[in-house]
Amino acid sequence: MIYLWMSWFVLGAVVFYKRQDRARLRNTLFLTGVFVAVCLLARVCLLAANFHVFSSLSFLQIAGAFLSGLLVDAPVFTLFCGPFLLLLNVPGTGLRWQKCVLGASFFCVGLVLFALAGDLFYFHLVDRHTGADVWNLFTSFPLIGTVVCQEYKWVLLTILLLMTAGIWWGVKLAEKSGRPRRGAWVWEVGCLLFLAWTLGGAWRGFAPSISPERIYLRGLEYGHLVQNGVFSMLYALRPGWYVPNAKLRRGHPTFEELSFDEAAAETKKLLLASKQETAADTRFPFLRRRMSFNADARGRNLVILALESLDYAQVDALAGTSYGATPNLDELIRQGVSFENFYACSANCSLDGIGTLMTGVCRLGGVDYFGRGMESFSISGLGKLFTDNGYNAFFARPAQDGWMFIGPLARLTGFKTAGGEDLQKQFQKKEVSDEDALKWLAQQIKSSDRPFLGFFFSLATHEPLGSFMPEHFDPETERKF
Repeated sequence: MIYLWMSWFVLGAVVFYKRQDRARLRNTLFLTGVFVAVCLLARVCLLAANFHVFSSLSFLQIAGAFLSGLLVDAPVFTLFCGPFLLLLNVPGTGLRWQKCVLGASFFCVGLVLFALAGDLFYFHLVDRHTGADVWNLFTSFPLIGTVVCQEYKWVLLTILLLMTAGIWWGVKLAEKSGRPRRGAWVWEVGCLLFLAWTLGGAWRGFAPSISPERIYLRGLEYGHLVQNGVFSMLYALRPGWYVPNAKLRRGHPTFEELSFDEAAAETKKLLLASKQETAADTRFPFLRRRMSFNADARGRNLVILALESLDYAQVDALAGTSYGATPNLDELIRQGVSFENFYACSANCSLDGIGTLMTGVCRLGGVDYFGRGMESFSISGLGKLFTDNGYNAFFARPAQDGWMFIGPLARLTGFKTAGGEDLQKQFQKKEVSDEDALKWLAQQIKSSDRPFLGFFFSLATHEPLGSFMPEHFDPETERKF
């Protein structure tokens, strides 16, 4: 891929050289360079202002994050500056056109600077980029505007002055570049097509490598440094491909129909289901205080089994059927305690459920599952909580890291993990199964010198990664399950 891009840019250099127009080339490079400088400055400020967050990263990791950040900046540049780049290179344009376009483009760069500055101050408060909570701009704009004008008015004035100066600077740079020279039409049109194709590649071509789930594969701190505040906002507005269209989004009906007191009362009713708990503060209904405790369970071993897409109706011990498809699970249920009335943290997505199990935090309104928001929260995961209290925490699953990104989430939440890639090497297999993951987990539990938390995530029932349960299970023909 890198050789393809290198060849493409060599072709671009030839096209620009043949056009023989230094003025428009200089203006194009000015605009691109200023935008890259603004994004680079934002990352430097983020690193300097929050060094405690990134102190665990080495110099090479920081350099790699800055380099990977260019891929994140590319679609943002395409969205905000791409149209101006094309307008600067419209065939037959004169000096006045260049001055107007370059001045307007620097105004848009100022808007990006404004958004990056807002993200920088937000990050300093909560140690993460703004994301889905950017919707607060549309639901509580007067409040946010008041806070900005009262607490950050000097920052706001400085950025407004910079935006005004940017327009003036753009006009002056265009004047300094001089009057464009009109070349042969074949090279004029070729140059415009080259830029359009390049911007399209930057917009679409980088998508698989810069989605949030990919960005955070190397860890929370690394992902934060790679991330661009504007990119995270646009991704929250339109994950489909960073096209913000806030008017299509409606607020949650609860926010529109309930007053704060009504919402707080309803929340307490839902959360305070146990007589052992009470509300810690009437202003914050999510906070609960434990009033009494059961017997001391410290030092007890714990194993969590999470079975993906296993239907209730096909588990004999739950549904009262006789398929015989899940004998081991049936025995566990019969010997244990089964809850048929419980709170489900998600109505339609297993990733919400797995995220809740591994973090202890239910998904909040506007915050999606891992890869759509959860990975950017600095929360203490289940594995870390147990290891901090003298446990070994193990997480096993047969899936590859790239599938649903359960592996990266497990690592971020403090587990020692083994997935498809690790199990393939250990058991010398091209394909691994639930059985292999269970064997690895059993080995870790057996050799553990401390109390343990074992977490197993099954994929055997999830189509198409393994055998899956058909709607009408026939035990005679589906014994392989």
